[in-house]
Amino acid sequence: MNSILSDSVELAKQMVSIPSVSGSESRLAAFLQNQLATCRGCDCSIDGWGSLIALFPGKNKRLLLFDGHIDTVDADASLWSSDPFTASVRDGKLYGRGSSDMKGALAAMIAAAALLVDEKGELPGSGIVVCGTAGEELFEGFTLGKVVTALHSAGYSVEGVIIGEASKRRLMYGQRGRVEIELTTIGTSAHSSSPEAGVNAVDAMVGLLSSLNEMEVPVDPVLGPGIGVVTDILSSPYPGASVLPARCRVTIDRRTLPGETGSSVLSRYREHIAAFERKEPKYRAEVQIAKGSYLGSDGKKEEIEKAPPAWLLSEDDPFRRTISAVLSKAGVLEGEGTYRFCTNGSWSCGIAGIPTLGFGPGREECAHINDEYLEIEELRKAVKGYDAIMRWWSGAS
Repeated sequence: MNSILSDSVELAKQMVSIPSVSGSESRLAAFLQNQLATCRGCDCSIDGWGSLIALFPGKNKRLLLFDGHIDTVDADASLWSSDPFTASVRDGKLYGRGSSDMKGALAAMIAAAALLVDEKGELPGSGIVVCGTAGEELFEGFTLGKVVTALHSAGYSVEGVIIGEASKRRLMYGQRGRVEIELTTIGTSAHSSSPEAGVNAVDAMVGLLSSLNEMEVPVDPVLGPGIGVVTDILSSPYPGASVLPARCRVTIDRRTLPGETGSSVLSRYREHIAAFERKEPKYRAEVQIAKGSYLGSDGKKEEIEKAPPAWLLSEDDPFRRTISAVLSKAGVLEGEGTYRFCTNGSWSCGIAGIPTLGFGPGREECAHINDEYLEIEELRKAVKGYDAIMRWWSGAS
């Protein structure tokens, strides 16, 4: 086995030093594949969507999947204390883009699996798969769904998922989902010297957004409120040239709760818009769920609706209770909670119904920030936690 695989800190440093902003993950995936080629008992591949799949088979077809995305958001080097794409260690912390979100966690997963199979050879019970999923920062869950579907088609059964998103080593058992709503008001252009000759789409949007405050906000007793937040606004034409804008569009980030879907949220907005138009007949509005397209590494392209769902495991869920006990016994569990942001669990648990939990090193608030960092001690304790889970699952204890 390559010595880098057994050293989670060195592996994380090398991963951070390979830029992998969303859409440019191929170099990092290839690096990890080359390292894992030295690990006995590992069947490693990169799928057509750019994700790394490291399969450590057991004596049966049951799998526990460990997921860490390999893409990151970009970084403005001028705002950092050091090069964001060159890993540096200072004061017990690993600095660099992706250190916390979430190359450190993936390095810990790979190190734990590589060390286990080096010790045991073939796993005596059920198998393990470690995924470095691409594109998570763009479309939560999309590429993980492709990985799991391919594994099932190959005869394997993914029966649980551990997500390594930063949790300060708390066991995370759920999250709100989100729907990206595009809301457009439609007016009539006129010269700005004669506004009475037209309908100002910005005025319409101001009125509509104000009325949205009247919408009932659903609340989940565990995950909290299904809030909606305006994240951008654009009038057309822009910039204006002494003309009333004929269109105005905003994007609303609507956090969703268990039982809500993109369609159900969209229906609520449509009902509200209809009531607004009856009250203000000179105004018209349209609403839709935002969509995007994902281009795979093999040239395949797929359109995706931006509506990853919520997910939640109950307190008496056997997977949650067992993993909690395993991590507690290993001495690395720091409590339980839920994520405030979306993760790939939106697909594994929210869509596929596969029991899913989050457990990762580092702090949620370190994701995407300038001078992003991960404490080295957190990384080492994560390796210990993943090792304990892998040993329990595979029967290698």
